[in-house]
Amino acid sequence: MASVSSLDKDLRNMRLGKYTPQAANEVRAWIEESLGEQLTAGDLLDALKDGTALCKLVNLATGPPGVRFKQSSMPFVQMENISHFLRACKSPPLNLQAHDIFQTVDLYENKDPAQVLTCISAFSRRANAIQPSKFPAVIGARSKASRMSPESTGGYAPKVPSLAEKERKRRDEEAEAEHLRLQAEELEHKRRSEREAEEEREKAAEEESWAEETRKQREVEKIRIEEEKRRWAEEERKWKEEEEARAREEQEAELRLAKERQQTRTQSDARLTGQFLSQYQAEQRKLPIPPTSKEPHKTPEALRVEQLERELEKAKEREAQYERERQERMRQDRYNFEDVDSALQRERQRDISPSTPVPVEPRGITAQDDDNDSWQAGE
Repeated sequence: MASVSSLDKDLRNMRLGKYTPQAANEVRAWIEESLGEQLTAGDLLDALKDGTALCKLVNLATGPPGVRFKQSSMPFVQMENISHFLRACKSPPLNLQAHDIFQTVDLYENKDPAQVLTCISAFSRRANAIQPSKFPAVIGARSKASRMSPESTGGYAPKVPSLAEKERKRRDEEAEAEHLRLQAEELEHKRRSEREAEEEREKAAEEESWAEETRKQREVEKIRIEEEKRRWAEEERKWKEEEEARAREEQEAELRLAKERQQTRTQSDARLTGQFLSQYQAEQRKLPIPPTSKEPHKTPEALRVEQLERELEKAKEREAQYERERQERMRQDRYNFEDVDSALQRERQRDISPSTPVPVEPRGITAQDDDNDSWQAGE
């Protein structure tokens, strides 16, 4: 007893023997005549593999709305077009018999070329019956069996498939399902790759934008630090100029006071030459007293000394006020310097150029030291 595999092989060889060049050329000529266009040169199955010509035949036979198909080189789309044609053959108004319809893999993978020719021949007869004006010819001669079909006689002729046919159909369905699954996985992998590539491009663009923004912020921070350094240098220069002016002012005041005292001593010595003290005091009392003086018994030299001492006190008060203002400015600058130092530390963490050296505050002359120096000069 022959095995199932050998039986399938015999059936396949028998079906392949029915696919002859004469039968393929007859089907090609009928399709080109019906559609009014030429098919791709070469093997007939290769020309019908994308399913577009079959879908055009269905739309010509059934009329609108027909079936929607796509012309594409993707295997999944081509197999979907073939499935549209087979679904239309099973549906009204064509209603082809199940034994006349082929499987998708029979055409796409050349598993059963003879069944493809059988299906197209049956389609030509049914299309001629529905649309004789559009399909005036049929493929092959009408056999007696076709004229005495169950549809024409109203009888019932069931067809019981054999075990080999069931097994073949099952394997074909599994192969078609596996093929569709592989096509779907390939399509999903392609979409996933495109999506990952798009995400990578977006990520790279975002990183580039972030780097540009960071660079701009660092440039702004660098400019701010440079401006802070220039401001510190300008304030230090002004402070030095003010210190020098104040020192010159105090020195000039001390020189004037020393000069007045020297002149007073010189005049006193000159007046006392050849005179008694009582005579000198009497002459001094006769001198006019300034109207602004509130103590008439004091001499002009004493009043001048008091005036110079008051000016010196005012200078000391101005110096103390200036020292307080300077200390306040230095304390405020120290706070700003801490902010700059924090910014420089952040710059070091970002691998930026070394931090800017902090200007050292010059040691100023305190009010107490000025007081001591002034009193020493006064003495």
